[in-house]
Amino acid sequence: MAASGSKSGALLRVLLFCALAAAATTLLPLATRPCTHSLPRSILAATGLDSYLLSCAGDSGASQGDGAADRTGRAARPIVTNQLCAKGKLPPDALPPLHCCPPASTSEPVNFTFPDPTEPLRKRRPAHAGGGAEEHMAKYARAVALMKALPSSDPRSFYQQANVHCAYCTGAHRQAGRPDLGVQVHFSWLFYPFHRAYLYFFERIAAKLLWDPGFALPFWVWDVPEGMRIPEVFVDVASPLQDPIREKSHAPPKVADLDFVRGAEKNLTDEQQTLLNLRLMYKQVHSSVVYFTFFSPSTLFAFSSDPDSGVLLFLLLLLFETFIQMVSNAALPSLFLGQPYRAGDPERPGAGSVELAPHNTMHVWTGEKSRPHAENMGVYYSAGRDPIFYPHHANVDRLWECWRGIIDGGGRRGRHAEFADPDWLDSSFLLYDEESRLVRVTVRNVLDAEKLRYAYDDAGVGLPWLGARPPVTPGVNPKDGWLVSVRFPVSLDAAVTAEVRRPWPPTSARRRRSMQEQQQQAQAAAEEVLVVEGIEADAGDFVRFDVFVNAREYEKVPLGGREMAGTFVTLKHPGEEGMVVRTSMRVALSELLEDLRAEGDDSVTVTLVPVRGKVRIGGLRIVYMEV
Repeated sequence: MAASGSKSGALLRVLLFCALAAAATTLLPLATRPCTHSLPRSILAATGLDSYLLSCAGDSGASQGDGAADRTGRAARPIVTNQLCAKGKLPPDALPPLHCCPPASTSEPVNFTFPDPTEPLRKRRPAHAGGGAEEHMAKYARAVALMKALPSSDPRSFYQQANVHCAYCTGAHRQAGRPDLGVQVHFSWLFYPFHRAYLYFFERIAAKLLWDPGFALPFWVWDVPEGMRIPEVFVDVASPLQDPIREKSHAPPKVADLDFVRGAEKNLTDEQQTLLNLRLMYKQVHSSVVYFTFFSPSTLFAFSSDPDSGVLLFLLLLLFETFIQMVSNAALPSLFLGQPYRAGDPERPGAGSVELAPHNTMHVWTGEKSRPHAENMGVYYSAGRDPIFYPHHANVDRLWECWRGIIDGGGRRGRHAEFADPDWLDSSFLLYDEESRLVRVTVRNVLDAEKLRYAYDDAGVGLPWLGARPPVTPGVNPKDGWLVSVRFPVSLDAAVTAEVRRPWPPTSARRRRSMQEQQQQAQAAAEEVLVVEGIEADAGDFVRFDVFVNAREYEKVPLGGREMAGTFVTLKHPGEEGMVVRTSMRVALSELLEDLRAEGDDSVTVTLVPVRGKVRIGGLRIVYMEV
C-alpha cells in the first residue's frame, strides 16, 4: 500500500510538472494582465467566492451601485415611459381590438417595491408532460379564464394584458419629455427587462385571481427535445389556453422549428429537426459557465486531504478554463441583451442573439400562416392575445437566467454580468399590478429573480444544447479564385461575399508591432465581433438573411453547420408599410474562428445570404468588444 501510494504521488508530481510547463506561457499573461482575461473571475466563481472581487477599469461587470453617475460626465438619458399614450400604428386589416393603450390612471404611478421576502417562492415549471405539469397547466388555464372574464376596462383583464405588449411594441407609449418619441422595447437592451417586468405583474395578477399566492407561470421549454412541441393543453378546444388563431399544421406532435422561415417548411425528420434546434441554441445562447457542471466548489476541494491531488486539480481547472472557454454569440452583455437604447436615440439599435432567433422565429412558427401578418403570435401587436405567449416568454426569461450563470445545472453563479450603465438601470416602464395600481418599475428592479420571489424549477430539464457544438464543413472556403469587390451599401437581392480584414493583424504584421501596442490592443479586446451595420429592412414584411463566415460555397454548408454564424430575423411591423426598420447585428467570432482554424488569418470572408424580404446592408467590419 505504501509503495502504491508512493508511486501515485510520484505520478501526480510528474503530471503537475508537465502541466506547469505547458501552462507557463498561458498563465503568465493572466498574472501580468488579468483584466484582459476571464480566468481570475472564473476561478473565484469556481471556488464559491464573489467573482467580481477583481475590478478592472471599464469592466462591464464592475457594479456602479444604485444612482451612480455616468463616468463620462454626460447627462443621463434613460428611457422613461410617460403615462401619455398614443394609438399605435396598426395595419388597415389588423384584427380587432385595435387600441393598445392601457386604461388611464386616476392617480400618479407609484414606484415599484419588492415583494415581502417571506412570500412563497413561486416555482415556474415546464409546461410539457411530467413532474406535475397537468395540475400546473390546469391552474394556468383557470387563471386565463378568470382574466378573460374581467371587464375589458379592468387593467388586469386578459384583454388589457394582451394590449400591454401591443403598446410597448408599436410605440404607443411616449417617452417622458419627448412626446414625439415612442418607447420601443424590441431590438435593444430593453427587451429582456421589459418582458421580465411584464411577466412578473401578469403572474401576480393571475395568483391574486386564483387566491393562490404560490402560483407561477409555466414555461414552454422549446430548447430541449422533450419540450419542442406545443404542449397538448394549448390545442384542447375546451381549454381557455386554446387560440383559434394559431398555425394548426404545427400542432403536436409536430416538432418546433427554432430556425423557421415563413413559407418554407423544412420537411425534416423529428430527429433531424431536434438536432438542428440544439445546434442553433448552442450558437445563440451557449454559456461560458458550462464547466461549472463538472468543476463545482465541492469537487474542487474534494481532494483537500491529498495536497498533490488538490494542487493538480486546481491547475487542471485553470487549463480547462484557458483552453476550453465556451465563448458564443452571447459572450458579452450587448451580444445577448441587445444594444444600448437611450432617450432620444433612434429606436431598434440592435437585438441580442436570442431575440433574433429563436425568439422571433418561434413567434412566426406559432402564428397562423394563412393570416397576412401571421397573427396572433406571429406579429407584435397581437402576440399577447395567445395564452402561449406567456410560457414562450417565460422560457426566454429562463434563458436569461441560464446565460447569467444562475442556472447552470447546479444552481451556481457564473461570470456573466449585465450592463452597469445607469441609462440601462434607470430606464423604466409603467405597468398595472394585481391591485390595479399603476406602477413604475425600472430595469434595476427586475435584475434579481429571487427578490421578485420566483425561480425556475427545471430539475430534469437541463441544457442539452451545451453539447451540440456544430460541425465544421470541409472544402467550402476555397482559397483560389478572385473575390468580387463589394461596394457598400448594397441591396441584398442575391448572396454577397466580402473579405473583411481583422483590425488586430494576427500573423506577421502583429509580430512587427511593439509589445506596448499589443498590450494596449489586448486590454480592449475581450471578444472579436463581426458588425453588420446600416441594416435597412422593409418594415412591411418578414425579413431574414443569414451570415456565413469562411464559406464562399455556402450552399454546401448543411443546416446547422458551423460556418453559418448568425441569423437576422424581423417580424412584420404592421402599420409601417413603406417605412424602413434601421438597425444593426453583431456576431461573436472568437470561438467560431478557432473551430474553423482561422484564428491566425489576417481576414475572413463573410457571405450574406438573403432568405426573405427586402434588406439593404450598410457595411461590414470587425471590432473588439468588452461590453
